[in-house]
Amino acid sequence: MNAQMNPALTAELQPKSPPLFQKVLLVMAMMTAIGGSLTGVMTYLNLGYSPLFFSQWLSAFLLAASTIMPIGFLLMAAISKAAEKWLPKMQVQQRNIVVGVVMAVIMESGLAFSTTLNNLGLSNGADFLASWLQTLLTALPFALVLIITVSLTIKPRVERFLKS
Repeated sequence: MNAQMNPALTAELQPKSPPLFQKVLLVMAMMTAIGGSLTGVMTYLNLGYSPLFFSQWLSAFLLAASTIMPIGFLLMAAISKAAEKWLPKMQVQQRNIVVGVVMAVIMESGLAFSTTLNNLGLSNGADFLASWLQTLLTALPFALVLIITVSLTIKPRVERFLKS
């Protein structure tokens, strides 16, 4: 009896989809690696290195992880879908670069905001704005390289894994 005649046999021959918890763990690991490195760079830009650096970084990372990064994850999906719709003739790799650049600017702005807020507070609006802008502009090249690298190498594999 061949597989076309027996649906149970067909189902057994198809590769199994990874469990949901593995997909969630993968996304969390990526968010931790990217968000952790970016908030670390930004904390250093805001405060320099001091004995309190790691506690300040951890606090900034946890704030970003609970606010900015979930929003970024949803934005990434929305921007990717929009890019597919608005740039249908563009090669996938080029489209991933466009999405990566847009996401780098958006996420870097948000992470710079949350990290500067965590490290300096809002007591002086002018100082906050100047520090946020300096943090954003100084860390943006790092974020662009990181996000474009991820968009070209890791993102396609992660998308395939999440769709499976």
